[in-house]
Order: sequence, then structure tokens, then C-alpha cells
Amino acid sequence: MKNFNALFCATMMVFTLVAVGHAEDDRSSRTAKETNCTDRRDNDRDGRTDCRDADCATNPACKETNCTDKLDNDRDGRTDCRDADCATNAACIVATKETNCTDGVDNDQDGKIDCLDTDCAANPACIVPATETNCTDGVDNDNDGKIDCLDADCAANPACIVPATETNCTDGVDNDQDGKIDCLDADCAANPACVMPATETNCKDGLDNDSDGKIDCGDSDCTADGACQSAIPQHRTINSYAGPSTCVVCHQTQAQDMLAGLHMKWSGPTPELSNTGGAAKGKAVGGINTFCTYAMSSKGACFNCHVRADGNAPHAPGVNDVDCLMCHNDVYQRTTLVDPNDTATVTNILGQVKTYIFGKVNPSTGDYTTVPDYAKMPAGTTMIELARTVKKTTRDSCLR
Repeated sequence: MKNFNALFCATMMVFTLVAVGHAEDDRSSRTAKETNCTDRRDNDRDGRTDCRDADCATNPACKETNCTDKLDNDRDGRTDCRDADCATNAACIVATKETNCTDGVDNDQDGKIDCLDTDCAANPACIVPATETNCTDGVDNDNDGKIDCLDADCAANPACIVPATETNCTDGVDNDQDGKIDCLDADCAANPACVMPATETNCKDGLDNDSDGKIDCGDSDCTADGACQSAIPQHRTINSYAGPSTCVVCHQTQAQDMLAGLHMKWSGPTPELSNTGGAAKGKAVGGINTFCTYAMSSKGACFNCHVRADGNAPHAPGVNDVDCLMCHNDVYQRTTLVDPNDTATVTNILGQVKTYIFGKVNPSTGDYTTVPDYAKMPAGTTMIELARTVKKTTRDSCLR
């Protein structure tokens, strides 16, 4: 038993010496401070790594190098302005007052922006003028709830002064704001634009120039006027012209007769021709002549002269398509409206290149559109005058 106790005591002594030796080895291998501030190791085993260890406080690698990049440059757990390294950086210094009164930013971070911050009270951009400074800008410059001319500050401004009288009698504006515009205002009574002539000044315009209730030839002022002297008595009451219907309303029988004639049908029986079998032929059904060829292929050119007002031979005409003036007034000239998008460029037998612009077609009816050609009629000619002065057909009417 004594021998066992002696052996146990000897063994324990050996273990104690070994443990003490190991502890001494550990203390000898541990550094006194963080030796490397960028290796991500706790060199001195004090629980703090790299820049988080106070030993690295002066190490360049542990300084926040950029205070606005949103990165933790020195890996100390604090970013940009939250890092003490940025305390003196301009980007991190909070202004003590609003430094810019028009940038929409709360510069001093007091919860008030620009002119809402009392720091800006003296800033020109924030000073409200005592009076309306501009009377035509649509802005309430002095913030009194009244804009431009509605503000008493603008009472003497030329833009806000209402004239005592109508200053312009033809502008469609109530200049003096009395509820009467232009010639309806007594202020314009002597204005030439508002002075009513004493007599009918134009006897073929369809207007009651002197406002006596009588128009043109119906007014005794026009008795000696040439436009009324040459007019058929029954036609002197024509005071407007609405196309062929103006004439046809009184001449239905004549219009019906015309519809049945070659002038409107553009075709007829051909008993004298050996190769047609007597069938109806003519410009309306593919016939040609040496002057204008097939009427429809001319695309409107033929309709400048022919009596049909709608200018569409294959289309069945009605009485209001009979343009009476083509045969009954030598002065009357008509033309077909052209379509600049419907053209053809050809080279003729002389080698000349020519571009032809064809007539404009009504997309809903297929008709060509004919209108009076005032350029070819005497200056001042009116359709009312032409309707009043019709006469029997002459050679000139047919050979226009």
C-alpha cells in the first residue's frame, strides 16, 4: 500500500509539471498586442480583430478613407459619417443653419426646408413682396389671395385699366366691359366699320347693305344698277345661290328634259354604225373621240365644260346635277377641283415629260367636284348675278 501511494504521488507530480510547462509555452507564444491590422486574425488573442483592436488605432489601414461611399473602409463596423474618423469631413459636418434656401434640402437637419426655415427669413428668395409686383403673370406675388388685376395693387397698371369707351370696334372684344361689343356699343356709332350706308352699296352680293329690309334688286336703290337692269324680272329676287337647285326649283320640267338628253346621258343608240349593232354608245360607255377620248379616263377634265355638275357619267344623275348656267350664261366658267395625290407623269410623242393632276373624287359618292372658276370670269362676278342674268343658249355657251 505504501508503495502504491508513493507511485501515485510521483505520477501526479509529473502531470503537474507537464501542465505548467504547457501554460508557460502558451504565454510565451501569445503576442503583447495586435501585430497585423489587416489579416483578419486576433493576433494577441484578446477577442478583438484588426481595426476593432485598440492596438490598431493609429494604423493607416484603420482610418475611414472615404466618408461618402457607403462602405466601411476600415472594417471597424462604422460606415462613413458614423465613423469618428469622418468627424471633420465636410460631408459629415451638419450645418448650424439653413445654408441654401432654394435647394429643397434641410441643410441643418432641423426638420424645416428652405423658406420654411426661419434661417431663410432674410433671403431674397423667401421675402414676400408687400405688393403685387407683376400684374400679368398669373401669380399672387404678394400672397394676399388676389392675382394680377384682381389685386388693388394693380389698379393703376395699364394692363388692368378698363377703357372708358370701346377702343376697337372690330375685334370682337368688349373693350370697356359694358356688355356691348364692337358695333353694338354706342361708342362705335361713328366708326366707319359700324356706319350703315344710306343706300344699297352692292346690288349683286345678296346682302341688305343699308339694313332697310330690301336686298339688291329688291331695293329701289338698285333700280338703275346694271346688275339689275340686265336681270330677268322674275330672277331679281334671287338673293342667294346654292348650286343648280337654285334654278331647278322653278324649272323642274326643263331639268327632267335635260336628264333624258344626250347632254346628261353621254350615250345613245347608234343605228348608223355598222359595228355596234345599234347598241347605246358614247363617252359614258367607253366611247372615244379625238378631242377628249373616253370621258372617265380624263379623270375630271371633261367635266369642266359639260353640263353635269356632279361630273360622274356612270353615276345616274338627278335633276340637281343639271348645271343650268353651263348652257344659259356665257360668262359662267367652271373647273374641277384637283387632287394633288392623283397624278400621272408621261412622255409624249415629242419626248416631252408632262405631269397631269387629275380631279378630286368624293369618296362617298364617287363624284368629281366642280366649282366656279372665278379666275376666268370678270372681276366682281357673283353666282347670284349669274343666276339672275341667264338667257337662251348661244353658240358661245356650247363652245366655251
